Amino acid sequence: METMLPPLLMAVDDDPGIRYTLRGIARHVGWTMVTFPDGRTALHWLARRTPDAAIVDYHLPGENGLVLTRILREQYPDLPIVILTVDERQELADAFMAAGASDFALKPIRAPDLLARLRVHLRTRPGNAGQTRRAAPGLSLGPDSAGGRSLPKGIQGPTLERVQAILAGAPEGVTAPQVASQGGFGPATAYRYLRYLEETGQVEVSLDYQRVGRPKKVYRLVPGPGKGPTPPMPKV
Repeated sequence: METMLPPLLMAVDDDPGIRYTLRGIARHVGWTMVTFPDGRTALHWLARRTPDAAIVDYHLPGENGLVLTRILREQYPDLPIVILTVDERQELADAFMAAGASDFALKPIRAPDLLARLRVHLRTRPGNAGQTRRAAPGLSLGPDSAGGRSLPKGIQGPTLERVQAILAGAPEGVTAPQVASQGGFGPATAYRYLRYLEETGQVEVSLDYQRVGRPKKVYRLVPGPGKGPTPPMPKV
């Protein structure tokens, strides 16, 4: 079963400021951007979801953006992969193109340029997959269903999928205000969807005790069945 959904993008960059900027750019145009600090975490998420496009930093500490690009291209032949870089050397561009990169965007990020590049790749991707995609097992399939179940009143499939994507991109856990901020909706909406996921056993909840004030609820997505540890990335 398929449903029309906003594009779902993933980005891998070790700089938290860059990740914050990318989420803000995507949120501004109504897209969902799931960000990761390293390739290993991104690959773990990819075992559950397939994005419509990927953004990869050319240099990742302890890893290699070139290796991650090659892995993504091998596993997802049609996936647009945009490389973020401050290095304009032709030999670097040639290496990434050989590994499977689709395009490049220079840092510091210019939102109009990045959005224009992503729109072109989403529009020209085979089947125009930036608009229609199939949900992974256990995730919502449409406005009126979730993994084959009817959704209760007040829970919509596209919003539920957006919340699930945010949770999947934060294996360390997120609070309801963080979900609201990243998803672009109100705190009450975030609490409602997190409560639904908790009641259906899709998230686990823990308390983060602060030095002062009330403890905060931290939500983590429950791993799907059969999801073992992500294999290490190969060395170059």
